[in-house]
Parts: sequence; structure tokens; C-alpha cells
Amino acid sequence: MQDNLPIFGIDKNTLTDFTTTEKDMKRMVSRFPPPNFRIKTEDLINKTASGTSSTATSKLASQSEIEDNTFE
Repeated sequence: MQDNLPIFGIDKNTLTDFTTTEKDMKRMVSRFPPPNFRIKTEDLINKTASGTSSTATSKLASQSEIEDNTFE
């Protein structure tokens, strides 16, 4: 589909806070990590302003991207 699979960094030992159960589904509740936990440096497809995408050839990230993904 030419889109990135979101990768999240969680600073907890278990994923119970982010696991949607059958009971949650019946109540139409989805436990998904918040967007600020997303690690954008893991994206393989670069999105441009014009809406086109290209495959990343390098995994080097700018310092601002790395700082956005810290978990303190």
C-alpha cells in the first residue's frame, strides 16, 4: 500500500495498557499507543509535501526527530 507501518516505543515492561481485549472491542474501545510514542525514524517511506512517497535509502535521522522520540 506504499505506506509506513507505525512503530511505537513503549517504556513499560508489559503492553497491557495498549492491548485491545475482546471486552474492549464489544465496547468499541481501541487501546492504541498515543501518536507521541511513534518512532518516525523507523519509517521506510518518506512522505513529501506533494503527496508522493519514496523509499528511504538511509536510516539517518535529524537530531530533532530523535529528540521527539525520547521517553522520560
